[in-house]
Amino acid sequence: ILPETFVNNNNNNNNDYWKIVDKNTHEWHSLVTTYTGKIAFALEYLIYQSNDYGENWFISLNRQTYWHSVATSGSGKYVYAAEYYIWQSIDYGKHWTMSYNTEGIWRSISTSLTGQYVYFTEDWNNELYISSNYGTSYQMVRGSHSSVNLCAVAGSYVYSTDSAYIYQSTDYGITWNIINNENRNYYAISSSTDGKYIYAGVLDGYIYKSNDFGVSWLTSLDQNKQWMSISTCSTGQYTYAIASQEYIYSSSNYGNTWIISYSINNDWKSISISLNNEFIYAIAMNSHIFKYSMNPKYSDDINMKSSDNVIDSGSYIYKWVYYLYYLIDYRVRH
Repeated sequence: ILPETFVNNNNNNNNDYWKIVDKNTHEWHSLVTTYTGKIAFALEYLIYQSNDYGENWFISLNRQTYWHSVATSGSGKYVYAAEYYIWQSIDYGKHWTMSYNTEGIWRSISTSLTGQYVYFTEDWNNELYISSNYGTSYQMVRGSHSSVNLCAVAGSYVYSTDSAYIYQSTDYGITWNIINNENRNYYAISSSTDGKYIYAGVLDGYIYKSNDFGVSWLTSLDQNKQWMSISTCSTGQYTYAIASQEYIYSSSNYGNTWIISYSINNDWKSISISLNNEFIYAIAMNSHIFKYSMNPKYSDDINMKSSDNVIDSGSYIYKWVYYLYYLIDYRVRH
């Protein structure tokens, strides 16, 4: 497998496109944003929320514990968060209830675009649980397998990684198959909303990609780093990745080439891109929440160049797909 070209952009011009959007430093662990980027959730020992594209943050759930992971539906209506129990909000973070009350180290959590399907993993017994009814009930579907990260898409495709392989389910997480058996320490994973484009990062390794639902794999970024988190937009064209004690990297051409998007060293933990590719959020341990905006309407204090205000043309198609899922979601629940 030959690596794709890495474009080394070490100038600091891209740093001007990022801004800090929280007031104080926190031990941030995880974050996620919605389809449009308007609503976002960030975890430290409390759950924080923004409803205005990251400009202001407030405590959404005042439960002090070590929160591991958070996931949201495309609209932000359904939110799921993992600590030693699973918590759920069905009203855009206004109210929270315990969705799964069995104690465990629930490490990774993900949900489908509608919020109907929920997936989470447990470290003690290496088990994977799913819910197909908006978190009303759960079932264990796989044991003796340590899934480090999960990625759920709008359709039936679900992907997971562990310390060796990449797994795929094509039936909403009921059955699983290995789709990459190169025995690497995979940690981060993300995919387009149709499941076709997949990106996976390795701890002390490279970023790999698949353009055909995991049938074949290529080296996307041949930079040996601690890849902690990867996030791609709805089409898979725009992708962001963070490396621990390093930088933020981005690709605008399906992972063929990469640039350094933010060149200030940080203990990066999580990154999330809105599916329409207009907003990117990143967090770091003992640091801040950072935001990058492709939409100058919400970035008046950033010196945006018109030539750089590139919006994925396919995102408008996916907006209609999102609204279709939203209508289905509404009819199912009402």
